Amino acid sequence: MKKIPLALVALISLMLIFSGCIKINWNIKVNSDGKGDYAATIDMGGIGKMAAGMQNAFDQNGSGSGGTSIPPEMPDEYKKENMCATLQSGGDSGNSMSFGEGFDPKDAECTALDDYKARLDWKNVDFVEKNLLKIDEKDGKKTFTFSVKGSQQEQQQVNAESAQQLKATGMELNMNIEMPGKIASTTAGKISPDKKSVSIDLIDEIGKISSGITVVSEEETGMSLLTIGLMALVILLVLGLIFVRKK
Repeated sequence: MKKIPLALVALISLMLIFSGCIKINWNIKVNSDGKGDYAATIDMGGIGKMAAGMQNAFDQNGSGSGGTSIPPEMPDEYKKENMCATLQSGGDSGNSMSFGEGFDPKDAECTALDDYKARLDWKNVDFVEKNLLKIDEKDGKKTFTFSVKGSQQEQQQVNAESAQQLKATGMELNMNIEMPGKIASTTAGKISPDKKSVSIDLIDEIGKISSGITVVSEEETGMSLLTIGLMALVILLVLGLIFVRKK
């Protein structure tokens, strides 16, 4: 079996440290009843690219004494047919991914999209029950406050590297939150032109993960007491005018 010289092994070790191997896109849809869908699309294609680069280096350098062997094939756990099992069990290494407190990959519907890529879907999630959403209703208006916050372990992992370092590796962590009604404010990200959703680059907003990210939207549910009172006043004035004219 061919081997890679030790100098090249050191270079590959640096590639392993500084290569962005994972891209995760969260899509959250909140409905007026407080329930909705939570999905995560995981793309580990960077692992494949890194493996290809290592293989090229392996092919170009041939063998050398004292080197380390590199497996020439894609690991079985990242093949399309095994991606769901890898994500939902943690793979052979036993390292499970975190998709948010209360969102166990084993409870999600998994769809393998390609080698290194899959989507996890949690359907009909009760966001209020999971303490992610608060709903207030007053004067014919509902106010929805959706908050996400990284766990203490995740905060420590994120804070271990700066946003610039993470960006440099090619890592991507994005979240899109679709809210009922119109979005009034957000502490992170950009509100869409129609005010229906917020797109958040979690690496750009790395400093807000510990304090939490909050999105607030408002939805009209009916006539407020003020509106009803004004309508009643108008009706009384009209009836009064009619009565005066009859006299």
